[in-house]
Amino acid sequence: MSIAAAQTFSAQQAVDAAFAEFHRFFAAADVKNALLEELDYDEQADEWLVRIGFDVGRTAILKPGTNALAALVHQEEVRPVRETRTFVLQGSDGALKRIAS
Repeated sequence: MSIAAAQTFSAQQAVDAAFAEFHRFFAAADVKNALLEELDYDEQADEWLVRIGFDVGRTAILKPGTNALAALVHQEEVRPVRETRTFVLQGSDGALKRIAS
């Protein structure tokens, strides 16, 4: 699965196209911190797989553990909930084929 094998549509073009589609589909959602998580090129299928991670606007509260140190600190940890989507693009021209969770 060589990224260099995709001659007609470059890795940078695939990432740019995936983020454009991401913003088009998620414009109305309260998403933040969209980041590139993974990039791969499938030679057999001639597809770019671009995985984008993002905060969905919710938080998760993690309770402290049951060990002695955690009991002393007794603090909950609040983290943003992150999700990812994989944008599958045609290798030759970057056309969106599908979005997967």
